[in-house]
Amino acid sequence: MRTIQISVADLSYAASLSSKLEQSGVKGMVCVDVPDVDKGGVLVMDVNALDRIRPPLANPDRVVLVAPEDGYDLGRAFEAGIKSVVSDRDALETVLLAIMAADLRVARSAAAEQRTHGGAASMPEPRGRSPVRG
Repeated sequence: MRTIQISVADLSYAASLSSKLEQSGVKGMVCVDVPDVDKGGVLVMDVNALDRIRPPLANPDRVVLVAPEDGYDLGRAFEAGIKSVVSDRDALETVLLAIMAADLRVARSAAAEQRTHGGAASMPEPRGRSPVRG
């Protein structure tokens, strides 16, 4: 799994989530006040952290938003392109599944990017033909 930045104001929630991730074998995580959107990996943030990020949010597929159950207007999250929203009252296993899904989306996006931009020079020669030398 790639680096996971956790930016959640509730420190006990952040600690519990970090512990659950460690128990699942995840090693590359860091708790931050403000997520660094220029770094790769998954961003787990609460609505306060989302409000501190200037739009547009690059690669919103990698974000897992932890929203309060008691009434947050999710319009901003959806306008930003965030696909994974969990409640702050959901079981940590549910949050962990959302993080894993975001990590898979990051991996899939990176693989597609590599195929699109990195493939021409590394493509093998077609079989049965020898390169023309001049």
